Amino acid sequence: MATPSKIDLNELDQLLKDGTSTSKIAQHFGCTPGAVSQAKRKLNVAMAQSAATRDAPALVEKKQTAMDRLMGLASKCEKQLAWIEQTVEPSNNAEFRNWQDQVIKFAAETRKLFSAMAHIRATIYQVEVVEKALTVMFEEISNESPQAQKRIRDRLQRASIPFQLDA
Repeated sequence: MATPSKIDLNELDQLLKDGTSTSKIAQHFGCTPGAVSQAKRKLNVAMAQSAATRDAPALVEKKQTAMDRLMGLASKCEKQLAWIEQTVEPSNNAEFRNWQDQVIKFAAETRKLFSAMAHIRATIYQVEVVEKALTVMFEEISNESPQAQKRIRDRLQRASIPFQLDA
């Protein structure tokens, strides 16, 4: 008799995609339907972890690219501000006041950039925490009874949260 660990998960995945019933799959692998159900849970955890691990780096990479661009803009602002301070002589005329206005605007824009960078970093951290939480939840849900899995799946559907526990 095959055990869930002896069932080829790639083959199981293909049989499920083909619409093969649990009892037919059990016959195919020479095991019990319970062993197939356990293997399906392992497959679902593996698929969920794979999806989370596949999608999260792309999201983090996009956020990091945005962070790099913001750092570049902040650096340009800093260089411009330094140039203004080194080049423009202090005076009481209108031209100097215009330069002072530019300095204030640069400072305000720099503050906005750093605020955006802080927000992006917080978002990256949240993505990392959610990824870890999802991994734990998928593992725990796969250990629950089919009835509990159905309740959880139904509740997630009612909340319009895309989630697939069964293949």
